[in-house]
Amino acid sequence: MLATQINVEREEFRDNEIEFMSLVTGVGHDFIAVAGFGFEVSPATVMRDDHNNVISLADVKVGFFVEIRGEIANDGTMLATHIKIEDRLDDEIELTGEITGTRENTLTVDGKVFVVNESTVVLDNYNLPISFGALQVGMVVEVRGDVQMDGTLLAPRIKVEVPGIRRT
Repeated sequence: MLATQINVEREEFRDNEIEFMSLVTGVGHDFIAVAGFGFEVSPATVMRDDHNNVISLADVKVGFFVEIRGEIANDGTMLATHIKIEDRLDDEIELTGEITGTRENTLTVDGKVFVVNESTVVLDNYNLPISFGALQVGMVVEVRGDVQMDGTLLAPRIKVEVPGIRRT
């Protein structure tokens, strides 16, 4: 079971900036795929490991959990400005990814099933409360899961991350 705790220092973002925390699903000579999105990587991209040491794209592997920040060009191309490998812990997971399934009391994001209950807080991209029913397959969300004794992931918080980006 992948588990991690992420402490993110939020800064004000411009409309063309994007940030994901998720597993790396692909790495190439000049690109990285995270949460189902491809980011171009340039020599200007700042890359660091979980100890804040400078690394290269060759050091990043599929399956690593990363925080990635980037800019979206007018043509929709995403350029990674920062990539940071994140620490992992045993009792919590936080990731940003595409919703691939919903049921009455579960949400599936990047293949991981999160249980939702009456305590789960669901927020839109402006941090305003919305109903769990407003979440749809294809939306990109940030979700935190607390690993329960039986191994299930209980989601105390779900937040819509990227308005208007939906894949079919």
